[in-house]
Amino acid sequence: MQNLQNDRDREITKSLLGAVDFLSDTIGAGWVGFDFSIKEYADRLDDDLSSAFREYTSALKAAGEKGETHPKEKIRRAALLDLASRMNNRDVTLFVNAIIHAQENSLNIYQTLRSQSRELHEKLSSM
Repeated sequence: MQNLQNDRDREITKSLLGAVDFLSDTIGAGWVGFDFSIKEYADRLDDDLSSAFREYTSALKAAGEKGETHPKEKIRRAALLDLASRMNNRDVTLFVNAIIHAQENSLNIYQTLRSQSRELHEKLSSM
């Protein structure tokens, strides 16, 4: 049972690395913002992570359609935390926390993504 969880975690971490690299490439090029980049990534793949990303973008869209009066950052934060909870993976949780920290402190999201990419590359190379 533990091996199955380890295999699942490894696959999610690999998917997350691909997602982080995609996000940093698209955001770094100035093409799109964070949320649209997440949507673009989710639309291209069909795995657990992209499914969770689709749920994230759906939550943002639903909040907008309901006319939620909360600031978008609070809605985004709640949707990101829900994504981390659903994935139940340490690396996804660390990613979500880094994104929330960057957004709440007006840090450069591109630099945050590059840092996450380096950390994930190092982790996967040592597995």
